[in-house]
Amino acid sequence: MKLQLLTLAATATLLLAPVRAQEITGLSGWNIVLDPGHSRTENMGVFNYSEAEKNLAVVLEMRRLLLEYTDIDTVYLTRDDATSQISLSDRSSYANSIGAAWFHSIHSNAGAPDRNGTLMLWGQLYNGQEKTPNGGQAMSAHMLPLLSRTMRIPQIDGSFGDCTFYGVCTSSWPGPYLHVNRETNMASELSESGHHTNPRQNQLNMNADWKRMEAKGLVWAILDYHGVGRTSLGEIAGIVKDAESGSPINGAAVEVNGDTYTTDDYASLFHNYSSDPDQLHNGFYYFDELAPGDYEVIVSADDFFGDTATVTITDTFFTFQDFELISSIMPAVVESTPEPNDSLEAGADYIYLRFNRPMNTPTVEANLSIDPDASLSTQWLDNSTTLRLGTSALDESTVYTLTLTADATDNFDHPLDGNGDGVSGDDFTLSFRTMAPDIYPPNVLQLYPSSSDNRVEREPIVGIVFNEEVSLATLGGRVGLRRSWDGAVVGGTFKTYHVDRKTVINFIPEDFLEPGVEYEVYVLPGVEDPKGNTTTQTYVETFAPEGFEEENFSVVDNFEGGVGDWWVPQQSGSSTGYLTLETSVASSSAYANPVRGGNKSMALDYAWDPSATSTLIREYKPTSLPKFSNDGVLNAYIFGDGGDNLFRFAVNDGD
Repeated sequence: MKLQLLTLAATATLLLAPVRAQEITGLSGWNIVLDPGHSRTENMGVFNYSEAEKNLAVVLEMRRLLLEYTDIDTVYLTRDDATSQISLSDRSSYANSIGAAWFHSIHSNAGAPDRNGTLMLWGQLYNGQEKTPNGGQAMSAHMLPLLSRTMRIPQIDGSFGDCTFYGVCTSSWPGPYLHVNRETNMASELSESGHHTNPRQNQLNMNADWKRMEAKGLVWAILDYHGVGRTSLGEIAGIVKDAESGSPINGAAVEVNGDTYTTDDYASLFHNYSSDPDQLHNGFYYFDELAPGDYEVIVSADDFFGDTATVTITDTFFTFQDFELISSIMPAVVESTPEPNDSLEAGADYIYLRFNRPMNTPTVEANLSIDPDASLSTQWLDNSTTLRLGTSALDESTVYTLTLTADATDNFDHPLDGNGDGVSGDDFTLSFRTMAPDIYPPNVLQLYPSSSDNRVEREPIVGIVFNEEVSLATLGGRVGLRRSWDGAVVGGTFKTYHVDRKTVINFIPEDFLEPGVEYEVYVLPGVEDPKGNTTTQTYVETFAPEGFEEENFSVVDNFEGGVGDWWVPQQSGSSTGYLTLETSVASSSAYANPVRGGNKSMALDYAWDPSATSTLIREYKPTSLPKFSNDGVLNAYIFGDGGDNLFRFAVNDGD
């Protein structure tokens, strides 16, 4: 690919950006190549705003600031549009061909949704020394703290030589590790300004002025490196949040010195990245080019009480002023389980009351009653916005009315709006019926293996699923695995779980089964549910294991050491259609296969975005030992959640 359309020589660049009087001197004779990392929309963020888009906006603003406000000789870009696909080799070759003095590559990071921070990586050799020409390490020392303070996120990793950070350089491959450091003939470094897989960071990245702030912080670091002083600053920025939920507020109006900044909302920005008007928020506002002095900052938002603060500008950095507004909407029950006039199973189901805001929990419990009278256990969830009531004291086949009076309040002493009309001072009522007594015995929903299962392994994990929870004390001697021709019971390990109001039994044989011999998974009569209803039927499935599984096997990962180098789903650009705050991987001891030499497993928690058009979670392990042979068999033991989601392997069988 030819780069001349992207090459911005000094004369051409100055024509693209209006030039004002330069205020900062000291960069004359020096130039820099700014590289906006990936191309197009690569490395998509958790809310459909990519790393590549954010980086391009940052470098364009850095170029503008350097050319308009300093006497720098030239600012080159490796890419100045969102359509070109520029390779790593093209970037470094271009910088080398023009004899650039400096190379800076801008990126953002990826990881678990709760991870966010800055990172600097400079060119390093395997022996720990900095690449030549030097300078990247010193520049990184200036950039890291300024970038962290500007983005208001921690230095989560720090400033590292890239060989140290990745740990792969050797005397035979001496580094630097990163291509942009290794192949460039000038001092260089790479910045990571937060994680695009962090929900808060990705929503802030969408804001144009947030990216201007990142650019300004990086430019200030360049000035500091050269010992060039900054001009007086006049910057006020901050986040407007809901005081109770902590969620940023969309469409908040922030007034400073007669100018108004309105925080992003669905119509102005977020419709580009989500079909859900309530999904995205950043609450960010920004004012710059203010004269030194004190300013009154006035904030207002629909359905919130306004606020005002007097702010004195700090003339050496950004002045941050956040606001937490109190909702003016009165507290109300917005959802109940069961719904009005619906039913529940006494003792098995809970009553849920979900409020629109955190509640003063003692006032709720003191003003809650049920008719006919019964004692309900209480538990508060979700930051005191959800009340769960236990129903073990309720009678069956009975109509109940739950009442919460208007004397219940939120944490700001606002009384309950019981009927949800926006005016407080009335009671909330919920009528429902408890179900008739359970008189039916448990049924077996599934037995595994069965006669219809092909290629059953010689050490299967036997599965038995009941349609309801059963009494574990009644299982002894009634469930198991036996040889068909003589009824010999196979020894092994039982594990029992209650999942989604069902009982699941796993049985792991202690020895390999004989290939070609028929075995039976069985459930004999006499299994009871908690109501005492007893099975009278015998359930049997017959199967014959094959000999494809040898007793000599190699374990890829039994997770005894945790999840190790497995990526979190958010690190893969292939993962899509999931809710990031509810998606994670972790080591678990709840489910395991001890016969295979482990007492742990990897738990994948996930939730799908109901508005997504496609869904996929890619769980990736970058290294895999032992290697797979063409005639090998790959097994995974999976304890599913009953969601009928498909699972598949993708194995790199190369060298």
